[in-house]
Amino acid sequence: MSRRYRGSRSSESGQDLVEFALLLPLLLLVLFGIIEFGIAVFAYNTTANVGREVARYGSVHPVAGEIQTFIGRPADYTGAPSTYSESVQRWTRGLTGNLTITPTLVAGGPLSSTIQVTVTYEYRFLTGPIIEVLSGRRTLDLRTVTTMYTERPVN
Repeated sequence: MSRRYRGSRSSESGQDLVEFALLLPLLLLVLFGIIEFGIAVFAYNTTANVGREVARYGSVHPVAGEIQTFIGRPADYTGAPSTYSESVQRWTRGLTGNLTITPTLVAGGPLSSTIQVTVTYEYRFLTGPIIEVLSGRRTLDLRTVTTMYTERPVN
């Protein structure tokens, strides 16, 4: 009886290898998808945090020049995080693409003036070639908008 069992098992010895070879690409795709999604959520959360920090500063200091000094770059400049102030660099650790911070002050009177900060970030997929085949792009544009009331009227 044991001989018969061994004989039938030896004819199926390559089946496991074939099944593994067929499922491995699917398993790797799911694994890399989970990792990629986690990194993209981290990048989105970081851009939202930068917007909140700049809006918080702007709500206390509603002067365009002071906000630009806080950010550390000219109003029309788009560049890597290394061109921003040390505070912004500290908040953007881990981001490697183009980051743009655009603060907008809206004067609405002493009790209704607001600051709106738009942060855009070009996220580059780690699995870029695979994503490019599926969607046609290697990047994803992340955009957050934060609006806060100012504590003083806008100057």
